[in-house]
Amino acid sequence: MLTHHLWFLTKTTAIPANKLGFIEATSENGLKALKKNQLVVLFPEGEYGNFKPSSKAYQLQEFKRGFIRMALATNSPIIPTLILGAEETHVNLSRLKLTKFLRV
Repeated sequence: MLTHHLWFLTKTTAIPANKLGFIEATSENGLKALKKNQLVVLFPEGEYGNFKPSSKAYQLQEFKRGFIRMALATNSPIIPTLILGAEETHVNLSRLKLTKFLRV
């Protein structure tokens, strides 16, 4: 699964991400995996799908086009998939009160 670069910023998150098979979401990493005939899972909305405000819940965001370029470059099929209920799993960062953790 191609995942957001935030998973790879520290060892604390990178080690479990690697064990789960996560790969940092870059075109280069996606192309490498596809050229090895590996299955690649990605979300074409990119980070805009995960980090959108609650007011846009259940609304598709604009698709990035890199997945199409990767599929064409490697002659890989694109298999559309529907995931129901994913909106409930995302934490809306704007609702968290992080100011108490900031040093003033």
